Amino acid sequence: MSQTARKQLIVAEPNYAEDSRAMALMEISRNVFRKEPDTGVKSRLMTLEALVSTASPFAVTDLRDIVFALLYLANDRDDAIVSQISAVTQHAFGADYSEHPVDIFTAFMRYCLERSRCLDIIYIAWAMWPTSQRDIPYQKRTLPSWIGVAVYAKDTAEEQLIPTDSLVGTIQHSLYNASKGISMNAMVSKSVLQADGVLINLVHVTSDCIQDGILEDHCLRMLGWRGSLANDVEVKLWRTLVANRSLNGEKAPAWYRRAAALALALLDSWKARC
Repeated sequence: MSQTARKQLIVAEPNYAEDSRAMALMEISRNVFRKEPDTGVKSRLMTLEALVSTASPFAVTDLRDIVFALLYLANDRDDAIVSQISAVTQHAFGADYSEHPVDIFTAFMRYCLERSRCLDIIYIAWAMWPTSQRDIPYQKRTLPSWIGVAVYAKDTAEEQLIPTDSLVGTIQHSLYNASKGISMNAMVSKSVLQADGVLINLVHVTSDCIQDGILEDHCLRMLGWRGSLANDVEVKLWRTLVANRSLNGEKAPAWYRRAAALALALLDSWKARC
């Protein structure tokens, strides 16, 4: 596709206001507690998993405080702190600063996986790592690939902020349920996370690598586009293009189909003039 054609595409810019630390602070301050009008007692509203993932933009002096600082604000703090005798793994954790941050992160991940029974947390950036890459050691340890990092090399020239937008949404508002509740049997052994997968289908054909979000003509044809609006736009085509969700993660509105039809018609019109 030429540069002229690329300029005609409308690309949604990141919403930096919603991803800012200020917005994260507002989210936490509104949702951590609820004061009961009759008794004045404050109820904790967020799980430890939700708190940690929401507070990910904030810096901490000690990496372990990414989890420890929020432990007693969570509504499931007793489950996280007190290990049950009948539990398969007795990994519940308290604020033990003698442990390496990697061990705390791993224990937190294991707790989230067992409590939620889904893998959403591995797609969310929440941790901090002092070096510029996860495979560069910190205190002789590296970080497993299944622990999402929101900030690398904080307060250094190599600092990297990772966008916290996630394909699966947030812990409190999950966008998809692809597994349909099927047990994943997740197990964590040292630095390895093992989970049962779900067989969806066989891959019969693949496209070239998609760069910069630009779909080539053959990709559209793989989705069913035949270069004509005579038979309207197939459902699988426009729903796939928008991941079957709106910008806010809600159900894709019907006008998305009309927008897809207009975009494809403009594309064909441009190709006809070339």
